[in-house]
Amino acid sequence: MANLPESATWEGGIFQLETTTFATGGPEGPANTQARQLANRTQWLKKIADEMVAARGGKVSLDERLDQYDAFEPENIAALHIFAAMGIDMAGLANREIKKTILQRFQSGLSVITNRGVISGCAVTKSVSAVRNLSLTAGSFFINGLELPCPAFQNTALVPANYGDMAQTCYAYIYLDAGNAVKFACTPLGGSVPEGGLPLYRFTVPAGNTETNDPYLGSVTMTDVRRVEAGYPVQFNSIPYVSVVLPYNMLDSDYEVVIDILSFKGGGNQRPSVYTGDKAANGFKLYAEGSLDAVNVRWTAIKLTL
Repeated sequence: MANLPESATWEGGIFQLETTTFATGGPEGPANTQARQLANRTQWLKKIADEMVAARGGKVSLDERLDQYDAFEPENIAALHIFAAMGIDMAGLANREIKKTILQRFQSGLSVITNRGVISGCAVTKSVSAVRNLSLTAGSFFINGLELPCPAFQNTALVPANYGDMAQTCYAYIYLDAGNAVKFACTPLGGSVPEGGLPLYRFTVPAGNTETNDPYLGSVTMTDVRRVEAGYPVQFNSIPYVSVVLPYNMLDSDYEVVIDILSFKGGGNQRPSVYTGDKAANGFKLYAEGSLDAVNVRWTAIKLTL
């Protein structure tokens, strides 16, 4: 220190130099260069020392501090396993909840509720003169939101022969053609009533039942499946409905169904009333009140607490 100028002082571990020294050039002069370098190094070393002390985290040494982070210690390996398992569980839970939301919490679809039936007459009989033919009595029926008369049909629909080794079914039905004329027909064996048709009777045709061994359908069972609503359109004996099967089961039947009526057939001023019933975890029923037909409904099943 004997070589330092008298104007240098020691403050907080750093040499502080006066701005005026002897006549060799001021603070940037050659006499102050060595003292300035030493002060800068001292300040840098003190900063490193402070950081090392902070890094010990209250431990006696850095070695002791680093020992607690030894990943190869059994207790630390167990802790890592626990944290990894927790992370995997949380990720799995998040994925399951996302899947529930996409597949179960919000389920939507389209359904059509048909509202058609017989008001009077429209009874089917087996022909006693024409081979495997059916006749239909006159009456009235409702379809497409309209009440219409039904003319009589004599020996018009044909029940198909069954050449197979198992009993099969078919249906007698009425429908409107492109010109809105009433038509009477029978489906093929195993067939269903076409869209827009009104089923009247179901026929069970035994195996091997043909025009040769049963020309007048004596062994064919006839079942009346007409929906008869004599009080149409004021009073109904039954409310038309459609069963909806959910793509994915809910946990229970406590869920909400939001209904959006997209279209219907009938008078435009007769807005149908659609509601749900018979809710279960795997589905529900949609009921439609009123005289309208072919009520097209978009439904959305919601359960936020699944």
